[in-house]
Amino acid sequence: MCSVICEVSVVFLKNNMKNNSQWNKSKSFIESIRYAWRGVIYVLKLEPNFRIQLVVAGLVLILAWMLQLSFVQVSVLVITITLVVVMEVVNTVVEGLADVVHPDQHEEVRKVKDMMAGAVMLVSVSAIVVGLFVFVPSIVSLFV
Repeated sequence: MCSVICEVSVVFLKNNMKNNSQWNKSKSFIESIRYAWRGVIYVLKLEPNFRIQLVVAGLVLILAWMLQLSFVQVSVLVITITLVVVMEVVNTVVEGLADVVHPDQHEEVRKVKDMMAGAVMLVSVSAIVVGLFVFVPSIVSLFV
């Protein structure tokens, strides 16, 4: 797996960074923020799962507000949401780089993509468990 990721990185860098003037470092903090937002917009446009995760995150935070959860509970939810969303972005990046290196189907690229999808799934399942730990006691206390 590491060899495929390393190969993906090397090929991507060779193919896409030939013109150094096009890939200069950000000249200012504001420019860095603009590039970062551009990356977030790319993921929003490309990944339906990312959009779904953001909607679910919004609903989770609304429910947390409605149940008047503690600061610690909301913090745990925010950290968990962030982990899921960041993992989806990393998955998108790895898949994109893999497609640049091997546009045709390649067994090792398929394995890497499957592993990344598995990582996103594991984080998402963990997020559901965290959500249950946080929400179930609060919801049960409404009826008891």
